[in-house]
Amino acid sequence: MIVLIRIYPPTRGSAVVPNDVADVESLPEWSRLVAEAVSLSGRKGSTIAARSVQVAKVFSELDSDLEGGCLDEFLLSRMRNGKIQKPRWEKLILLKLTLLYLDDRSCSDLPARREAALAEAVVFAKRVLATAVPQTAKGAAGSRRPDARHERTVELLEAYGEDLLRQVGESGTGEAEAKLALLHQLGGNSDDARYWSGQAFAVDPNYVHASSQQELFSRAHYYATGYQRAFEPKIAYLYWKYAAESGDGIAAFRLGQMAELKGDLEDAANWRRIADSLGYSSQDQYGNP
Repeated sequence: MIVLIRIYPPTRGSAVVPNDVADVESLPEWSRLVAEAVSLSGRKGSTIAARSVQVAKVFSELDSDLEGGCLDEFLLSRMRNGKIQKPRWEKLILLKLTLLYLDDRSCSDLPARREAALAEAVVFAKRVLATAVPQTAKGAAGSRRPDARHERTVELLEAYGEDLLRQVGESGTGEAEAKLALLHQLGGNSDDARYWSGQAFAVDPNYVHASSQQELFSRAHYYATGYQRAFEPKIAYLYWKYAAESGDGIAAFRLGQMAELKGDLEDAANWRRIADSLGYSSQDQYGNP
């Protein structure tokens, strides 16, 4: 007699790890989380990879880091088996969004549902990265030798960058890490921005990665205004400048005001023209007539 055994995909709530995953006990914690998420979905790597291109396109309107993004079977296998040092932020976001889409395609139908799905993906990525971040014990950062990431920070921010790097891991608040994430993101260094975002979250679980340009600008305004009130105009200038160069009209207008206060009317006029080109002018400052 032939007995037919039907194998069902794992149901939600189970903790089954796929057969192609190495000994689960030997995996780093972040890799276990990825392997479990894939396992619970009951989807093959080929299915996830094929659908990820469409998902990235749909959700790139909410998160520009997903634009042109995709997953492939080889990467998924390496992530599940802990064969990479640390997963990338946008790949984790895309993985979770793809799993959510495969489970319920309506999650991409309406803006509100897409935002809710992205928020869930952000929580997942934070949880994974929190376990992948190296030790951030107090004072540990100061004992590490300068690396390429630190060198890029100093090149970008000069003395202020050195000051922030000294503060990393010392205050225990995650503020220095959050500032580094912001400035690198505004400066176009997305890889460094994701790294420092992970460091900030590891120190402060309430930290949230900026997922929109407007949110980036809002944070830059907050820090710049704080430094101006603390009579640190050079540091405030950095935040305004990087925000303005990323397309923030308000920041360009503020730079024009700072130049005018210094008596540099030519520079002030230049920043005002840039602010106008970005859709912001003095009329916005005081209200349109």
